[in-house]
Amino acid sequence: MEGSVEVRLITYRRPRLLERALRSLLAQTHADWRAVVYDDSSAFESREVVARLGDPRIETRQNPRNLGMVGNLSLAFAPGSVFPTTTHACILEDDNAFDPDWLEQNLRVMSTRACRVMCRNYRVVEVLPDGALRKTANEPMRDIYGREARYLDYQERVKEAFFSFTIGTCCFFWNTHSGVDLSAACERINGPVMEPIRATCFRDPCWYEPEPLSCFSQFVDKTQTPRSETPVSTQRRRVGKVSEILFTRHLYQTWTNEFHLPVIDILNAASSRSDGKEALQRLADAGCLQAVRRLPDSRSRLAAVKSWAVLLLYRRKWAQINRPVPVPDRAGV
Repeated sequence: MEGSVEVRLITYRRPRLLERALRSLLAQTHADWRAVVYDDSSAFESREVVARLGDPRIETRQNPRNLGMVGNLSLAFAPGSVFPTTTHACILEDDNAFDPDWLEQNLRVMSTRACRVMCRNYRVVEVLPDGALRKTANEPMRDIYGREARYLDYQERVKEAFFSFTIGTCCFFWNTHSGVDLSAACERINGPVMEPIRATCFRDPCWYEPEPLSCFSQFVDKTQTPRSETPVSTQRRRVGKVSEILFTRHLYQTWTNEFHLPVIDILNAASSRSDGKEALQRLADAGCLQAVRRLPDSRSRLAAVKSWAVLLLYRRKWAQINRPVPVPDRAGV
């Protein structure tokens, strides 16, 4: 299968898991790839791991300062190519791993489908406190988009963004010469907001493959998964809340002003979904009065009022850190 792939890895103080991720890359049936490891740790643990593996296709770069998970992901998703000869790219976080045919199968799909971006389902494995892995039956993308390979259009991705992450970080595989920018660099604090931003940052259809060819690690003990050298302050959490409110408003405006669809469609969908309660609360927090009227109790309504106060008090600080969500591009393949 033709095509050279660059695999962009992010890591932070998990050398044992990083080595597992890199060994899954070394086992690929498609050998035309190069990898870059973005190490966010001041201790630069990845240098020893990469040296031990001894494969010249892998290089490691220490970030000049600690970027945190959000900043490191934006760096890894940057548009364009890291290496001059590569044609496609994907992300491999240090706690995840590819099946041996991940690259080969994704290149095969991209050669037959008219798309700049594809996404593929994945399996969830649990990481136990002793480091052992436990399989689960969880395949999140099937729950969202079903069991049939198909195109996901922009409207569907926007609607799903009201409810979930839409497309997971480990799902993406894209053409590096197509001009698509998946970095979600407008958001610098709130990681969960980055994911739906990334899924809705381009208007053209995205191809979806339901067969899982990678595993995503879910930690049973959260102390196993360090994220940043910078403690999360109260101010930072509240600025992150502003990000959530403003992005929900962005989705609301897209749904009503661009698609010319009533928000009642989203509210009705919320009533039939297990994650609908959270979506209803986010819409209320963003100032949607129809959602406020549907809140089930006074506690939920009080939470919405508190969110409005946070927006009022911290929006200026938010503007010093973040940028508004850009208008998605209309470029084709």
